[in-house]
Amino acid sequence: MGIVETIVISFGLSADACAVSLANGMAAPRIGWRDALKTGLFFGGFQFLMTVIGYFLGLLVADAIKQVDHWIAFGLLVLIGMQMILETRKEESSRADCMQTPRLFVSAIATSIDALATGVSLAILATPILPVATTIGVTTCMLSIPGVFLGKRLGGFLQKGAAILGGVLLMLIGTAILLEHLGILSL
Repeated sequence: MGIVETIVISFGLSADACAVSLANGMAAPRIGWRDALKTGLFFGGFQFLMTVIGYFLGLLVADAIKQVDHWIAFGLLVLIGMQMILETRKEESSRADCMQTPRLFVSAIATSIDALATGVSLAILATPILPVATTIGVTTCMLSIPGVFLGKRLGGFLQKGAAILGGVLLMLIGTAILLEHLGILSL
């Protein structure tokens, strides 16, 4: 696999994480560099880790992963999105939970399930995993950090509706993942 293919795969896999970073940035009332870096490291780290795990699982679970990955991502992102919308009824300070470790952990898993399947594909192609997985992780990290700040900027314009919009965005991302994998939508 060449560098062009690796970069294209990296950008494709990082799109969901970047969109979730944007939604988190819109929902949280206060965002700093620490939050953005934490988000980038979570998403980039999980993209890297899941790609490597998928690689080593290889052919053993390829069919099982491909059959359920979209359902898992859909379920997790819809649940997180619904929770963000429901939290708009709470005090503004509680909306900052989207940047807390448990929420980032679940979001990172949901957005990196495709990386697991990609890792399986890379094993089938006998591609050296470390350079590809590293590129995927670094790309995701580097796109997620500005995604948080862009979301913050958009959230400032939208005020109260930012958390609702962020939650709806997460649910739409989950739905798009599901529809794409079911062959109903082509992205």
